[in-house]
Amino acid sequence: MRRPERRTRAAAVAGLLVAALVSLLIGLAGLVAAGPAAAEPGEAPEESVSPTPEPSPEPSESPTETATPSPTTPPSPSATPSAGGSAPVQVAGAVLRWGVSNQTNARSHNPGAINFLAAGVANPGRGGATLKQKQWRARSGNVTIEKRTASGRWRTATWAGLETSPAGADIGVYGPFSDHTVVLRKGAGTVDRAAGTARVTWKGTFTVVYYGGNTVFTVTDPTLDVADGAGTLTATLGGFLADRTDVSKWQPATPQRVRIADLPQVQLGALGFTAQPAYEGVTATGSEPQDRAGSGWGAFPQPFVSYLQPFGVDQFWYSTGLQSDPTKRPLPLSVSYSPKEVAAPAPTAGDVPAPEVENDAPAAPGAPAAGAAPALPAVPAAAAPRAAAGVPAGALPQAAAAAPTLPNAVQLVAAPATDSDTAAASSGAGWFLGGALLLAAALLLAVPIPSPTGSRPTS
Repeated sequence: MRRPERRTRAAAVAGLLVAALVSLLIGLAGLVAAGPAAAEPGEAPEESVSPTPEPSPEPSESPTETATPSPTTPPSPSATPSAGGSAPVQVAGAVLRWGVSNQTNARSHNPGAINFLAAGVANPGRGGATLKQKQWRARSGNVTIEKRTASGRWRTATWAGLETSPAGADIGVYGPFSDHTVVLRKGAGTVDRAAGTARVTWKGTFTVVYYGGNTVFTVTDPTLDVADGAGTLTATLGGFLADRTDVSKWQPATPQRVRIADLPQVQLGALGFTAQPAYEGVTATGSEPQDRAGSGWGAFPQPFVSYLQPFGVDQFWYSTGLQSDPTKRPLPLSVSYSPKEVAAPAPTAGDVPAPEVENDAPAAPGAPAAGAAPALPAVPAAAAPRAAAGVPAGALPQAAAAAPTLPNAVQLVAAPATDSDTAAASSGAGWFLGGALLLAAALLLAVPIPSPTGSRPTS
């Protein structure tokens, strides 16, 4: 081989080797950049928190309502007990939130009328009448009626929303329910977490309306008492004595202070608590015999049931063997020591109906023919339609009770490319280019250079 040719080949190989080395270094840098991304400075992991109830900016549909959100008292240093709970704390802006029962948010046994809540005193004015929109209020003093939205937040109730579920469906006797709560604010009292005691009183009145207004009763100035891990909620009951079979009967009831909820398990948290009122296994006597067969039978406190007997609605607060008995159970209630509420109680079984899925797309290959029952896994009892609607076992035909439910559809969306994706792509390209250049250098060294004709190769 001649020397100039050797020099040329050596220079080419050296150039290829340098290019390959540069490409490999680029690929290595890309791999490092594609590693796990570090958290942004000061960025904390996102925490899943239940939506904080907030007053709605929407005005009530009642002509007597204003668009101004109900006032709240800003928390003061003494309004929120410390995490240690070492001393009694005076609270002045406590919040009580309670949906009472699913039956109170359902269609009544008269299909033309519904049951609902009202702020203040709601009075249709006579027996056999239904409450008019102008007689209903969403706010009165410290009391607000709020409705859960489809997104899980709370908004001030509207007249039209009393008849619909959070998803916008018409409410039924067994569900879906309208999912309203009564909210009392500016509660005052003392919380002693170290001693496990509390006493908080709220000022305000709300009305429980059944059969559209054929019968109503009022709840005024509730008081919470807690001691030894248990609590009670008392209030002054009133309203108008009525008889659905005798519409001429309509007279003011004598107010009486009674126990409206027993709370067998109360754990005083740093900011408040949520508790389930007693019902199952509680005995009561009223205008109808109590049904104590099977599971889930029970009652609200006896003084509450007894007071409502002259109103003609006592049987809606204890089990009587009706198909709607499961809707009589009390809903959980929450108490917050300051205007910033603790997580509100989640909907119970039957509060949220199963979504209706419509899909007209042709069946996938291998799908069962139209009318053929697909083989699905067994559905737990809690997911059966009768449980979701709050209907007791045996109330539905066997075929309907055994019908499985399909899982909710999952929507797949494309995720945007991230910096790490781009870096990984760049690193792959760098490694590939480096390998290609090394292979080219090897081939260049392996190819012989022919000697000129008649000349003798030199060693």
